[in-house]
Amino acid sequence: MTTGTANLSLLYDDFAIKGEYAYLTTSGNSIEHVALDGQAVGQIIAGRPNSTRIAQPTSCASERTSRYEHVLYVTNAGGLSSPINGNIPVGGEALAIDTGRWKQVRFSGLPEDTYFDT
Repeated sequence: MTTGTANLSLLYDDFAIKGEYAYLTTSGNSIEHVALDGQAVGQIIAGRPNSTRIAQPTSCASERTSRYEHVLYVTNAGGLSSPINGNIPVGGEALAIDTGRWKQVRFSGLPEDTYFDT
């Protein structure tokens, strides 16, 4: 990754590499997708700020079998140390995100399109 490839307004906790991409857990309750060639800026592909869908992701791992090659496993702290909107803890979870089913969705109030698993 080169400087400026990832979103510099977010903090990162962990990453997993799948093919030509790295998937990073972010402080923005989301997962960011970054090309390993350093040519493109990362994009949020799952979750969003103030969302309980992926609350405070802490770790991720990629599936190694061909049957589930599009699955990214993510654990989160559920906003326990940093509640969503300052007062909404949801509890920790283990999530399976299908990286082959993203849809582009425009969330109002955000400056960029955000991608997430539907």
